Amino acid sequence: LVADQKVDSNKMNFGIRPLPNLETKFVAANTLIGIDNQGKQMTLYNPELKKLESELIDIRHRIFSAKTPHTKRKLRDKDKEVREKMGELLKNDGWSNETANQLADWDPYNQNVSSKFFDPEWMFGIMEGFDIVIANPPYIDSEGMINSGQRDLREYISKIYKYTKGNWDIYIAFFEIGLDLLRGWRCFDMHYTR
Repeated sequence: LVADQKVDSNKMNFGIRPLPNLETKFVAANTLIGIDNQGKQMTLYNPELKKLESELIDIRHRIFSAKTPHTKRKLRDKDKEVREKMGELLKNDGWSNETANQLADWDPYNQNVSSKFFDPEWMFGIMEGFDIVIANPPYIDSEGMINSGQRDLREYISKIYKYTKGNWDIYIAFFEIGLDLLRGWRCFDMHYTR
């Protein structure tokens, strides 16, 4: 983005426009754990949820190009307010309190916290997959997972993932979910949000 701009040494900041705000474009999360949506699409049956989802998308689009700290703060506060309203509506629509709270409490602007779940629709508004998936999975072998107290995670992954079976290392689950998250790549016949 910077390389494509023309530099003018006579202008303030050499005429280089500020970069966009990328807070909502990067997420630290456990990509192996999806939300428990009980097979429900978030906004399918509730027009109020659909309206709030559109408002949230608009807020995040506006924050991408916000220029002042005041504007960013105002939009972040509005984002939180909309997420909380959506959480309440999800509870009223029969979603579990835990899932609704997870979604409402996830703050895309807090870069110091890693989310315990990953949901492309909620976090990015993406429902049909990503064009590119870049990953740097940890290397934890099967014995290491069991010895480090991650037996529950191992059992969860074995239950949820179709091809992560037998004696596997955790990167295998990352390969599987990475391929499943690609647009048009559904060879695993699995759906990520569980």
